[in-house]
Amino acid sequence: METIKTSAEMIGLIHDFKTQKRISRFCREQGILWRGLKESDRNRPVAAILYGKIPEAMRPLLPQEFQKDHTEGSDQPPAPMPDFLLLSGLSDGELDRLLDNYRAAGLPSQILKAVVTPTNLFWSIGQVAEALENEHRQMHGDE
Repeated sequence: METIKTSAEMIGLIHDFKTQKRISRFCREQGILWRGLKESDRNRPVAAILYGKIPEAMRPLLPQEFQKDHTEGSDQPPAPMPDFLLLSGLSDGELDRLLDNYRAAGLPSQILKAVVTPTNLFWSIGQVAEALENEHRQMHGDE
């Protein structure tokens, strides 16, 4: 298994502790940084998680409602986010190798995956999770 050894990062929400540990170990073996998320990260923008603090030059790009609660107007707490992984800092070739290595390591295939893009960089974690879940439903015909 060829490792990646880059400045890449994988951030994700994995509810099962053992699976999260396996993914963390996998990232270490691949030479990429792992950042585990919690449900409480729902309203944090992806950029803030990746960069710690959003650089001043990027602030004008932030949507004004990125911290808006998706359950506004509801008495119900938000539904738990699905397990997902978000990859950043990989070339196309590195991404392909990483996903091949992920499968070879026997890690769960049902975890939703995406890459950071200029569009979703300023979304909240909750928005990313919701978009991934909707895309998965559309691709698999689930309602």
